[in-house]
Amino acid sequence: MKINDLKTKKLITRKTAKNSRGLAAPEAGFQALLNGLKSPEEIVASPAVEAPAPAAAVSPSVRLQGLSLSESAIDLLDSLSRGLADLTFNSDDLTPLVDSLEMDSTALLDVKEQLSKDDPLARLIDRVTAVTYVEVEKFRRGDYR
Repeated sequence: MKINDLKTKKLITRKTAKNSRGLAAPEAGFQALLNGLKSPEEIVASPAVEAPAPAAAVSPSVRLQGLSLSESAIDLLDSLSRGLADLTFNSDDLTPLVDSLEMDSTALLDVKEQLSKDDPLARLIDRVTAVTYVEVEKFRRGDYR
């Protein structure tokens, strides 16, 4: 193999022997390659590699509880919006709904603490609890009266 100066960007050339068919002949036979391998005694064992620590596995019941609480909170938000749109209800009629929404939000935060930060369910719970918190505070502050 011939390597020329790489800075001048000349091509690297290689001379190969050709067999009777015009194909490149192998430089070394299989037996020569096999003889060149190290014996098992010569191979040094690599240091033990520790397996990565598994992420804390969350039980399916916790995940299911997080999903059902999220769905319940979304349903309560929908009921609150329909209740606010109905002018026959006054704000005292909607207070139990808001209290229930607040309890669901607290329960969702408890479930979120059991999940890892990069868990998609944790991100969903963050979004749902943010909306519920804002709506509860708006109601308590009197924005909907």
